[in-house]
Amino acid sequence: MRDTHALFLKTTIYSRSIFYYLILMSQNSKPKKKNPAAVALSKLGASKGGKARAKKLSAADRSRIAKLAVETRWRNYYKNK
Repeated sequence: MRDTHALFLKTTIYSRSIFYYLILMSQNSKPKKKNPAAVALSKLGASKGGKARAKKLSAADRSRIAKLAVETRWRNYYKNK
């Protein structure tokens, strides 16, 4: 029979070492600089896009799109299970 305590200690030490490695890597990485013009343009369009599209669609179209989204979500749920 295996010594479960020794196995637990090895697993815990291994998990901790990965955790500390990830912490160190995230602290040493520099954030990427974003283009301020692109950020401003994104804020202008992104906040309006969904609302404008929903306003343009009829109730039947919105319902059809919502049903399709639900079917796809459930299909992916069962496929990944």
